[in-house]
Amino acid sequence: MKTRNWLSLVAITVIGLALGLTGIGWGLPSARRVALLGESVTKARAELNARTSRELNARRGHAAILAAQPAEEQLDLPRLVRRYLLFSDSPDEPLTLMALANMRPRQFDFNPRMVEYGGLHVYGTGAVMTLAHALGFGRIAGDVTHYADHPEHIAGLYIAGRLLMVLYNVGIAVLLFMFGRAVAAVSDRGSPEQNREQPAAGGRRYNADLLCGWAAALIWLLSPPSLAFSHIINPHLPAAFYATLAAWLAWRATDVPNLRCWLGASAASGAAAACALNAAASFLVVPAMAVFVAYTLEDRLKPELQQDGGWRAGLSLFARLCAAAARPLGLAALMAAAFYLALNPYCFANLDVLREELARFGQFRSPMLGVENVFMFCFGPLPHAIGTAGLGAALFGAATLWQSSAAGRALTGYAAAGLLLSAWLAGSDAGEALSIRFAMFVLPLLCLFGATALFGGWPRWARGGAAVIIATGCVVASVVYMASFTRTPRDDAGEFINRELPAGSTLAAPESPGPYEMPAFDFSRVRLVTNAKAPHEFAVRIEDHRKPATPAGFELAAGFPDARVQPPTPLSFSGRFARIYRKQISTKK
Repeated sequence: MKTRNWLSLVAITVIGLALGLTGIGWGLPSARRVALLGESVTKARAELNARTSRELNARRGHAAILAAQPAEEQLDLPRLVRRYLLFSDSPDEPLTLMALANMRPRQFDFNPRMVEYGGLHVYGTGAVMTLAHALGFGRIAGDVTHYADHPEHIAGLYIAGRLLMVLYNVGIAVLLFMFGRAVAAVSDRGSPEQNREQPAAGGRRYNADLLCGWAAALIWLLSPPSLAFSHIINPHLPAAFYATLAAWLAWRATDVPNLRCWLGASAASGAAAACALNAAASFLVVPAMAVFVAYTLEDRLKPELQQDGGWRAGLSLFARLCAAAARPLGLAALMAAAFYLALNPYCFANLDVLREELARFGQFRSPMLGVENVFMFCFGPLPHAIGTAGLGAALFGAATLWQSSAAGRALTGYAAAGLLLSAWLAGSDAGEALSIRFAMFVLPLLCLFGATALFGGWPRWARGGAAVIIATGCVVASVVYMASFTRTPRDDAGEFINRELPAGSTLAAPESPGPYEMPAFDFSRVRLVTNAKAPHEFAVRIEDHRKPATPAGFELAAGFPDARVQPPTPLSFSGRFARIYRKQISTKK
């Protein structure tokens, strides 16, 4: 049995690495992209380093830097060229590089001046990029114009950071395999020994725990969040890994009470919050798992209740046992806070940055969370955690766990609380509420629940239906996403680089520009801001439909990323899930 476990872990690791390494270099700066800019690079070269030095020496957070947008019809050529030279096709991916650029290691200043991306993610990515620099895989250059001559050097740094994301993704799959085996052992089927002895159709022996582990790992590896976020540098995948680790360790602590497991779960919760601030909800896993204490007391309380004045004796016993549990829970809370502060040491020093972030997002958010948007959040992106329409199977799997054990009830309660808190974090705007990243730290558990639906004591017809739904969604998602990551892009923007365009031309872009931009913007209102003196130089400005008078925070260079073949967003995935589309860019006066 141990041999099969090790072989399974090796196979899952190989599958995860194959999926992550395929298309890992998509959308990166390249010599082909630099050539599209033509003379624009030469004109902006003198100003590039000066502009970058001024912004970094101002010691401001990235929110303040992004807020310093040029006037509506003013072309900021250095900013345009710099974004085109240094940024990938994912709008969020370069934020980690901005945080690293804000540091001054020689002056022992490691403050990233960023609050939504935690220190564990930023420092870990920086360490990997430093290693890539030392090995010659990429190069960290103080001169921005160096990347105009050698774009492969900045591309190597991106690939190094993405490799770290691939390892985190494989780690989640390995945890889900072990977690799935433990979950199957407490399902309604009985103990692992009973599962191994139960014959399947055709007289073959049936290992429910092993199959449940495989199902949980594969559902995650083939899900859209895994495929998309393992190909970009982001804090949400590391946070999901540590949150899943916290849930697994807390589950083990409920099986065999062990203070080390409790403290390990707490440390993992602190690490998850130190990756992404929204993953602080993973702190809930420790008290949620503590609920098992109350349920396991039921049998011990019954004899007390049957005695004279039994309810008082039972209440007294319950209070004593809860008091005994308070000590490990208190230690767990201290451990979580200690790990968060140790891995995110500048959290209090960046309160001014936090205020800037709140002010920037305040214009897009409402303080109230509407019922309609909660519905959109819950039934919008979450099915894609296990493929199209897989949310139903996950819910039934969670119901199976809820009925099977006290630990299962605690785990499903934690997942539900995490989803509700994620909906609150997403804000009242429907576009933001559809952003799957807010619930990233809970999504691996939905994959686990989906696997439980397949091997949790359901009738055969129900297991078959759930298997078809999950498998279809996973296959479609993997084909669409992996094809879009590996297909060679067609740089339609090159047609506009040397074309004389009137000032104020409109770039028609009816589709969302990529899998990471959630449909919070009206992409029919995209302005092509041109320079009348140099018509071949232009910038793309996306206007937010919620506040049309306010320029959006995204200013994209020519063809970045509007001319790529992109996988659909979660919103468009439901209607066009099997179609790989290419946007047709056109201009009109």
